[in-house]
Amino acid sequence: MKTIRPSLFDAAVEHRRREPVEHAFRYPLRLFGFDLEELPHIARRLPLFGLNRWNLLSIHDRDYLDPGDAPIREKLERHLRSAGLDASPARVVLVTSSRHLTRVFNPVSFYFFFDVHENWIGMAAEVNNTFGERHLYVLTNPESDSQEGLHRYYTDKAFHVSPFHDMEGRYEFLVRDIRKGLDIRIRLLKEGRVVFEAHLEGRPVPLTSANLLKDLARRPAVAHKTMPRILREAYHLYRDHKLPVYAKPAARDAWTLIKNPPSPLDRRLQSWLFHLFNHIQVGFLTVRLPHGSVRSFGRSGTEPSVEIQVHDPGFFRRVFFGGDVGLGESFMDGAWETSDLTGFITLLILNRDRLEDRQSTLSRLLSFLNRWRHLARANTLPGAKRNIRRHYDLSNELFEAFLDKSMTYSCAVFEREDEDLETAQLRKLRRIIRKARLGPDDHVLEIGCGWGGFALLAAREIGCRVTGITVSEAQRRLATERIRRAGLQDRVTILLSDYRKVRGRFDKIVSIEMLEAVGHEYYSDFFACCERLLAPHGRWCSKPSPSPIFDMKVTEGAATGSKNTSFPGACCRL
Repeated sequence: MKTIRPSLFDAAVEHRRREPVEHAFRYPLRLFGFDLEELPHIARRLPLFGLNRWNLLSIHDRDYLDPGDAPIREKLERHLRSAGLDASPARVVLVTSSRHLTRVFNPVSFYFFFDVHENWIGMAAEVNNTFGERHLYVLTNPESDSQEGLHRYYTDKAFHVSPFHDMEGRYEFLVRDIRKGLDIRIRLLKEGRVVFEAHLEGRPVPLTSANLLKDLARRPAVAHKTMPRILREAYHLYRDHKLPVYAKPAARDAWTLIKNPPSPLDRRLQSWLFHLFNHIQVGFLTVRLPHGSVRSFGRSGTEPSVEIQVHDPGFFRRVFFGGDVGLGESFMDGAWETSDLTGFITLLILNRDRLEDRQSTLSRLLSFLNRWRHLARANTLPGAKRNIRRHYDLSNELFEAFLDKSMTYSCAVFEREDEDLETAQLRKLRRIIRKARLGPDDHVLEIGCGWGGFALLAAREIGCRVTGITVSEAQRRLATERIRRAGLQDRVTILLSDYRKVRGRFDKIVSIEMLEAVGHEYYSDFFACCERLLAPHGRWCSKPSPSPIFDMKVTEGAATGSKNTSFPGACCRL
């Protein structure tokens, strides 16, 4: 079978989403197919078609594979050797979209490989996303589908394309020999189910000046409409179908050829952060950037000595606009990593005063605005319910995965390094029972009872009555079930209530690490309620988080990471 002649494809692509909603759209494309070795000849033969020079339509080597002006074939050969191909293809046919006066968004290009006997021996898909990144999937060892005349390839998903898909799943490529026509089907599989599929098909005509002019006259702007069409459908998925949006992870795969290209703003904010790091005087910090360069700060040979790897240039933007919240959330999203997180945080704390003194006026203003944003999370009656449920109603199964059997979500007391968490938590709870001087005749109010760990222990070991309050529906539901299983319904009651709405008198009041969720401006209300609810000669026992007083004062008005996730609304005063 002869190889393909240079062709112009009147093509169309259809996207069909099957989960979690049905959605489909189709749009036309102008594609070209040609042997890479013939590309210089094509550019000389066609007046409207250029190679590495401006023209009405043009192909530029720098638009493909690695950055740089090396020929496409040369760059591709290097990657095929890395992929372990036994022999270099005799021919490579590229199916792609060209520039049209200017660069256009080219979602995917396909390379078809043929040996000296014109046998089809493999292919590659070069995928671009809307973030300026580029990934190469090299596909070999196909499964033949004789019924449809297609070759079937499988590969794991390794590149972020759509914000409505996570990174799970694998691709199935069903591809017809390009010499028989353009017919490529790509399916995203999750646990054997097809959740998304795309179908690219096209009718070839010879690549001549006459056919080019006809196609340009019939649809002059088709190449420039690809990106607007993609954005329009994304808007429909978000607005009409309410699909969740997945944040773009930092690109790390070795076959992602262009990773996280920095914007001018990213480069400017990188300079800003490095200017701050230049004032590190305690310890030594090494920063490795996404594209291989390394910067060092501080005094070499001093401790702590820490190295961080930045995977996404957006890290600098998130730190500038989000402060320590941006630092923490970008770490969770994989924008940077370190093998010594404790050492890095220690280094920042040891140099905190020097770094804060040298912040820019704009970053100080942004920090001030972040504090105002947290005012919207103030612990009013409805606000407290919203803030608590935002964290504690994520799922009981989540907290069961890392808490001990008592489901105690507060600091434990360890006496030996080899003790397990359950032993340390029971020690802490029993200390609180002793300090509160609980007796069998007491009626105890526990403010912020969580999943009922303290209430169950006090009722079982002391015999007192306990009323626990929480504003988390998930906590109340599980705590009530645990009390039922323990047979302590006559001694323990769990109420879905804010402390400001509780009525009655109690012999003892216990609060375990609940003050953090009150908020400084509500402390007077909290203590007034405790005084109102406590019987004469009663006893109040509170265990706050073990945070040094100076740190409480430093973070009182700050929009910190813990307030953004665990304790929203906890400290809102400016």
